Amino acid sequence: MGFFVVVILALTLVYGYIGWRMIVPATFSLPVSLLLWALIVALLILPFVPIFTRMQGSHPFWADPLAWAAYLSFGFMTLLFAFLIAKDVSFLVAGVVQKSAHWIAHLFNGADIVADSVDPERRRMLTNAVNVGLLGVSGALTGYGLFEATRTPRVIEVDVPLANLPPALDRFRIVQITDLHVSHTIKRPWVQAVVDTVNSLNPDLVALTGDLADGSVARLRDDVAPLADLTAPTVDSSSPAIMIIIPESSNGSMRPPGSVSPCS
Repeated sequence: MGFFVVVILALTLVYGYIGWRMIVPATFSLPVSLLLWALIVALLILPFVPIFTRMQGSHPFWADPLAWAAYLSFGFMTLLFAFLIAKDVSFLVAGVVQKSAHWIAHLFNGADIVADSVDPERRRMLTNAVNVGLLGVSGALTGYGLFEATRTPRVIEVDVPLANLPPALDRFRIVQITDLHVSHTIKRPWVQAVVDTVNSLNPDLVALTGDLADGSVARLRDDVAPLADLTAPTVDSSSPAIMIIIPESSNGSMRPPGSVSPCS
């Protein structure tokens, strides 16, 4: 419970900062400002809803679409927060450099210190224009992140030279699949695509590692079912060479019989 309190407080500061730096400079009318602040609060609460529904063991029909909205909005807001911090730090450094240059000119050349002559309205327009640009960049990067997260994982080949390796194991091919995290947003079609990719590599051994799924067997049984089609040739063709290594931190309800724990 303490962890959730810390996370909520931290995200409240993050989302509050976004509202302060995006809504306040825009000087919207009061109704519009209140509506935008309400949206900020809704986006703050949204990522916690799928977590609590999963903890309660419920899976209403709206859970999966809500999870997509929650996680996409969270990614968008964290990107926007990072860009706003970078913008504000850049503006602060630029202001300090400008004022320092004026002071140095005054000390060495006796030039008058020039007061900040930037029109406040022009400064506000510049700030708002930059903020709109940051919204666009954050949205584009969120879309790219969605593309990367939902496409079939790339195959990365790594040669592992071992001294004194028995000749029978030369060119022995191991395919590792790690951290599938089958859940609200990772469903059966994506898992099937992963299985098809692995089987096309003709592995001698398949190693499933990391967090397999985030949820209960009852809810995710159909989504993880394609993993049963993983194939790897063995002497006994009725028993494919599949190794499952699941960390202790993984959801115990999804731990398959015979799986291997690194701490057991």
